[in-house]
Amino acid sequence: MQSRLTRAGLADIADRLEAGVRLDLADGVRLFDSKDLLAVGWLANRERERRHAGRTFFNHNIRLEATNVCVASCLFCAFARLRPGDPGAYTMSLEDAWDKLRKRSHQPITEVHVVNGLHPGLPFDYYTELLRGFKRIRPDIHLKCFTAVEIAFFADLYGMTDERVLRELMAAGLDSLTQTGMILGTVGYLAPEQAQSRPVTPATDQYALGVVAFEALTGTRPFGRDSPTAEAAAHVYELAPSARAQNPALPIAVDSVFDRALAKRPEDRFANCSAFAAALRSACTAEAGAVTRRIEPVIRRDPVTQVRRRRRRAPVLVATGATMALLAGAVVAALVGTDGPAAKPRATPAVTRTTVPAHAAKKTVVKAPSDSGGQTSADASDLNTQGYRLLLAGNYAAALPLLQQAVAGLTDPANPVTAYANFNLGQTLVRLSRCSEAVPYLQRALQLEPASQQVAAAIGYAHQCAGALAAPPTGARFTPGHGGNPNRRAGHRRHTTDRD
Repeated sequence: MQSRLTRAGLADIADRLEAGVRLDLADGVRLFDSKDLLAVGWLANRERERRHAGRTFFNHNIRLEATNVCVASCLFCAFARLRPGDPGAYTMSLEDAWDKLRKRSHQPITEVHVVNGLHPGLPFDYYTELLRGFKRIRPDIHLKCFTAVEIAFFADLYGMTDERVLRELMAAGLDSLTQTGMILGTVGYLAPEQAQSRPVTPATDQYALGVVAFEALTGTRPFGRDSPTAEAAAHVYELAPSARAQNPALPIAVDSVFDRALAKRPEDRFANCSAFAAALRSACTAEAGAVTRRIEPVIRRDPVTQVRRRRRRAPVLVATGATMALLAGAVVAALVGTDGPAAKPRATPAVTRTTVPAHAAKKTVVKAPSDSGGQTSADASDLNTQGYRLLLAGNYAAALPLLQQAVAGLTDPANPVTAYANFNLGQTLVRLSRCSEAVPYLQRALQLEPASQQVAAAIGYAHQCAGALAAPPTGARFTPGHGGNPNRRAGHRRHTTDRD
């Protein structure tokens, strides 16, 4: 095994483990990236036996899927059913779900593990009451319920933040979601203390805000890498790069502001987010005196973290409205300036909003005008977001006209929302059994995102639905759509669930 460890480049890690030296983050990255799974597994088992000898823990739990209705059409999944009423579709009543635990009350059950399909029609209190009922039956039971994908789905469906979803589920009895020691957040915006599992403070939010500001002014994240693990390591070990090197039109003073906001030690950062925003505003205006310099915006697509879900919040960013307004003022001052022509107000087409109650969640349906004349790309992007929400909720007929107008208003191939709107429209047509009509829109989405297996899979699915001979690529995943807000940088948050 020693020769194998040497070939795998892990011999020095094995020596440190043998000497009882704690591994650091860089060692963890090397183990994660290692191609020799057997060598990594051998090291892990040797360490386990050294610490615990022959003692092994087996969890005694109940596995429960309360519903298999799921809006995600993952091609590999034989568990899910797309709609309630489809053959084989089911949703347990709360009493039926609780009976699963009651009937095994004589057994030494220690955990209830719940993973469900992404049901578009259940109210949120179905899930909170499910947890409360289990706790009423067995107050000591550990509730390990829902995947991160389900949490994201709940947030989109019920109009909540990820944090609020988690807090309400925890108040109802949720004990665990992610594995102990794991970090909930977006790697590109994690402060060093988060990556190292150290306590977080308001300075942690300032760091994330600094990353957002750096990206807004340069078009790229400060520590962007080819893999999430490498990016997390860069946050911990590398100094902040020069923003001016990324965008030469920026004043020199901006770099010193980012050096402080992105400092490795929380105590070396600004006193608060407002102080950071004020310093950034000052740096952007000081060099030109009373006249702000004009800086051309940088538009750059990030191939590593393509947008897949409408962004309503940054998982690691918590800032007050006043703080965000200050930052927005600083960024606008840098991007627009006072020496250019006055900006013309954007014409906004008339929009009628109707609030329709659906179970416990309220949805706002936007009826867009039929005439798309004068529609801007921002209007079309909003229509795409509204259509996506309706698609996600299973209201395909209402989503269709919104997405049709979004596609008509999005003609710039450099705008990533153009691809997303075409994809969402194609998905909607498939759901309405108009599969042959869906193919051109899906093909357009693939033309704009040629590396996307997800879109390729959707084309194959549409061809199958239309009776053509083409089949979807093996192993490709197929999800119901993405919201297309280019501010989202959370990577591919596919609507798939872990059935292991």
